[in-house]
Amino acid sequence: MDRYFEHSRYYLERAVRTARTGVREEVASVGKRVRSLVGREREPEPGRFETVRSKFETVSARVRDETVAVVAETRESVVDYGSGEPRRSSDRGKQFLRAGLVYRRVSGLVI
Repeated sequence: MDRYFEHSRYYLERAVRTARTGVREEVASVGKRVRSLVGREREPEPGRFETVRSKFETVSARVRDETVAVVAETRESVVDYGSGEPRRSSDRGKQFLRAGLVYRRVSGLVI
């Protein structure tokens, strides 16, 4: 007799799950129509492609800005070298360090 109750309980739970799923689907479509009529449509969440693309654009803009800064500093050092004025070695090291950081950031980009 216990086996019959177990089977009945299983099928009853299965019927409830199926009914719950059907009600959710129906309510979702009605809710979607109501939101579109009221003007409160949900914004779609960005997919993986959009997320990666926005990160790539952010990183590429930052790398471009840093590269422009390194190029400008290098041009200044070439002008200083041409004028014959002594330049501190620590400034030159900073330039190479900065250029290395730009290279590492670009090469470490994971998409």
